[in-house]
Amino acid sequence: MKALGMMLAAAGVTGLMASTAFAQPQPPPGGQPAQPGYGQPQPGYGQPQPGYGQPGYGQPGYGQPQPGYGPPPGQGGYPPPGYAPPPGQGGYPPPGYGAAQDESVHFHDGFYFRFGLGIGSLHVNTTPDEGEGEIITTGTGGAVEIALGGTPTPGFVLGGAISGMSVSEPDMEMKLGGESYKDTAKDETWTQSSIGLFADYYFDPEGGFHAQGLLALGVLAVDDTSEADADVSATGPLFALGLGYEGWIAEQWGIGVLGRLTYASLKSDKIGDDDVKLNHTVISPALLLTITCH
Repeated sequence: MKALGMMLAAAGVTGLMASTAFAQPQPPPGGQPAQPGYGQPQPGYGQPQPGYGQPGYGQPGYGQPQPGYGPPPGQGGYPPPGYAPPPGQGGYPPPGYGAAQDESVHFHDGFYFRFGLGIGSLHVNTTPDEGEGEIITTGTGGAVEIALGGTPTPGFVLGGAISGMSVSEPDMEMKLGGESYKDTAKDETWTQSSIGLFADYYFDPEGGFHAQGLLALGVLAVDDTSEADADVSATGPLFALGLGYEGWIAEQWGIGVLGRLTYASLKSDKIGDDDVKLNHTVISPALLLTITCH
C-alpha cells in the first residue's frame, strides 16, 4: 500500500508539472525570442465577425435597396418619388388625389345678386296729347341698379330688378310755333325709375362677358320744390338693354362695368291739379360699376 501511495503521488506531481508547462508560452521555433503578446489570445478572438455567416457577407451595400427600386416585399418604406406604392401596400395618394372639386367656384350658376352704381344722362321729349309744341329736357345725374334672381341653366339668369337715375335742375328747351326757348328747370328734380323682370346671359358660364335685358314698369317723376302744383308723374312700359364684363375677385363674387340703354314711353294725366295729358319719350344711357354675387 505504501508503494501504491508513492506511485500515485508521483503521478500527481508529474501531471501538475505538465499542466504548468502547457500554460506557459512556448518559444517560437528556431530559438527566436518571443514577440510581445506571443501566444496570447488576440482581441475578439473567437467572436464572430460583423456580418459573418450572412449571405453576401462583405458585399458593399448588401441588404439595402438599390437606387430606383422599392423595398423588398414585406418590408416597410415609401415608394420612390413619382411612383405609386406596389399593389397591396400602403402609402399616401398624390396631393389632391380623390378630393372633391367644388364646381360652383368661378361658375355662373345658382343664386344671383347684383348692385350697380354709376352715372347717366336723361333725355325726355314731352308733347301734349292734343295740340302742338314739345319740351326737351336733358341732364346728367346718378344711376343705380339692384337685381336679384336665380340661374335655371348655367350662365342664364332670370329675376327681378329695380333701376333708375335722378337729375337735378336739368336743361329745358321748349319748341312752339317754329320758335325755340331755352332755360334751366330751377328747383326741379327729374327722376326716372323702373321695377320689372330681367334676364342676364353669360356667353361663357365661367367667363365675364354678359348681356342683359329688362322689361319693366317705368315711372317719371318731376318734383318742383318752388311750385307744389307743378309736379308731374308719368307711367308706362320701359325697356332696357345692357352689355358688360365682370372679373372674379372671390369664389362667388365679381366686379365689372355695365353699359345700359333705357327707353320708355310714358303718359301723364295731370300737371299738379290740372288735367293735362302729356306723352313722355325717355331715353337714358348709363355706365355702371357693378358687383355681383353669382
